[in-house]
Amino acid sequence: MTTPDPMRPKRPSTRRLVACIDTIKPRGFGFAQALGSGESIFLNEGRVRELDGPGAGLPGMLVTMTVVADAQGRLSAAKAAPLRLDDAEAASLLWSACGGVVADLACDTLPAVAPLLVVAMAPAGTARAAALRALAVPGTDLAARLELFWEARPSWRRSLLALLGQFQGSRAWPVAWAVRGVEEEPENAEAWPRLCAALEAQPRDWPAGFDAWPYWDQADAASIQRVGLLRVGNSRVAGQQFAAAIVEQRRRTVVDAEALFHALTPDDHALAALWCRRQDGNEPFPAEVAQMLTARAAEKAAAAYLGGLGLAVADVAIEQLAGSSGAWQVMDLNVEGAHGVDVKNIRRSKYGRLQSSRWKVKRFKRDASGAPVLLCGVSSPHTKLQYGTLQAQDLGDTVRILGVTSAGEFAGLRRAFSHAGGITVRTGERLLELPAWAWDYPAAHYRQRDAALAQLREVVAGLPPTRLAERWRRGLPAVLLALWGVAPPRPDHSPAQQRFLRRSAVAWAGRQHVPRLAWWALFVLQAWAQERAEGHRFDRDALLPLFDNPLLRFHLGPNHAAGTSLGPALGVDDPAEMLPMLLRALHRLDAALPPPQRLTLSNVTVLFNGVLVGTFPDGRRRTLLAHCGGRLPDLMIDCGHRPLVYGEQVSCACGRLICPKCGTCTDTRYAVCEAQQQRDEACWPPVVEQGGAAPMAFWQGQ
Repeated sequence: MTTPDPMRPKRPSTRRLVACIDTIKPRGFGFAQALGSGESIFLNEGRVRELDGPGAGLPGMLVTMTVVADAQGRLSAAKAAPLRLDDAEAASLLWSACGGVVADLACDTLPAVAPLLVVAMAPAGTARAAALRALAVPGTDLAARLELFWEARPSWRRSLLALLGQFQGSRAWPVAWAVRGVEEEPENAEAWPRLCAALEAQPRDWPAGFDAWPYWDQADAASIQRVGLLRVGNSRVAGQQFAAAIVEQRRRTVVDAEALFHALTPDDHALAALWCRRQDGNEPFPAEVAQMLTARAAEKAAAAYLGGLGLAVADVAIEQLAGSSGAWQVMDLNVEGAHGVDVKNIRRSKYGRLQSSRWKVKRFKRDASGAPVLLCGVSSPHTKLQYGTLQAQDLGDTVRILGVTSAGEFAGLRRAFSHAGGITVRTGERLLELPAWAWDYPAAHYRQRDAALAQLREVVAGLPPTRLAERWRRGLPAVLLALWGVAPPRPDHSPAQQRFLRRSAVAWAGRQHVPRLAWWALFVLQAWAQERAEGHRFDRDALLPLFDNPLLRFHLGPNHAAGTSLGPALGVDDPAEMLPMLLRALHRLDAALPPPQRLTLSNVTVLFNGVLVGTFPDGRRRTLLAHCGGRLPDLMIDCGHRPLVYGEQVSCACGRLICPKCGTCTDTRYAVCEAQQQRDEACWPPVVEQGGAAPMAFWQGQ
């Protein structure tokens, strides 16, 4: 028996553990931190070299170590090696470091993967980052190894999804896992875009029966559009063409005012001077010259617009200088040698802007052959003469082509909408004013749109009866589908929405393409009258979603204004935003009218200038909706404030609404109001704060 030598030093005890490299010092040594216990471990230069040296990106690396403790209990590494996923001993050490986690998950050829996943799902810290780094080695199919945890630990599923997200980074997820992400967290804002990216990157991995997946009902509109590009034939081309048409339609109607005014020729100036020649022989005022030059610029803008549609345009107005013919007396332009065009320009009012409607339109004209002359509306900014040059008062302003209209279109609309739903539409030959919604664009303007809508209609007609296809179809405006007659109102539509959709389908039945803006304006007025007649409130908020067009918004991009505008959503250009303004005004009117008055109104009439009037139970006619036809005396320009709504604005003794901006109730071109004259003589101008209204007592003549 051998007796221990008491003078011989004891061999230091060692133990095995897994640690994470913390720091490497410039002199070549470093420190690590043990997983689980957090103990600090010293690594000398030799141990660091065993791990491939100080320049190998060691901080954050997981290593297996044999450590020894000195007399003071300080640990140092006797051996160190990078952790290997196929090391069964490392797996056992990792399970021990997990603290209380039972290693009951089967190990395969890479036994260290399972405990590393557990470490990686721990709260954020050094160990978690190190575990992710250790897992991110070539040849490790992390998603496949997460399968074991997904089934065995349902309570860990959200943590597993978060772990996979960190591991994948910007790379697309496997489709199956992206699907799980939605099913586990459908409310997660990142889940749907992640699924779309996975399907786009791996379209061949489309799961069997996935078109019937119930979660499609919860998808956001943009995600449905992305997936539709993969599953709905021709949707990409049709959607892109529709969006391109909307952009092009707007582009061709906007003219840079500065460039247009700069291009006016000496003949243009001579023609404008002829228009403002005074009978008394005196020189015209500069403001009058600026107005006539602006009118001439509007004619040239209209000619350029029509020419841009591929139409042959002749400048007839300029013939007035030579006196070669009298055609200029009834038309300004001749299109295709057959159609006369009378250009009507209006300088935008202070508050009306593009909705300004005080046109110098006396009547619809006819040419020498008796054919009707088309009106073309142009909206221009207020201008001034600066050293003989025409300039917009607001730099950067534009001239806008608002569209065309004709006597025939007005007559047709009157026949279609008069007396329907208890509303009458009045037109007249003496047209001092046209509502901004009366203008729309010629057929040539909408060629590209019509082709795109025809293709979209074919796509809709060929959709299979699946949940995904139905969700994609909802990416088109419900109103548009109703006009096409391809989709009845859905059960989830409110009663107000269902009534509106059914009425629009009946009113447009049997016709092609989409209605013009004037049709929409009168249809909305008719729908309001029908709702009133049936005892319902007009609910704008219920109707707006029916015009929503996620497909257009998706292809235009999130920041394009046309993607949220009602007109463009249907392919109808509405530069003055008249359709949403009308919906808003009718909603406010119904809210302001007490039920007894709203339900007993009679003889509701749309006047030729767009003003809405009705007869109240007391037998008096009062204005319901209007715009201001007065002028701002301090600026000597048209006011144009709108909308004026009965119940919100004060009614004058004459029955008209008093504008809160200028105090006017009556456009003097139509009538004279004695109460208006008394107000003007008694106290004008009232003290009104910027953007506010004068005291109620003033408007009521108290």
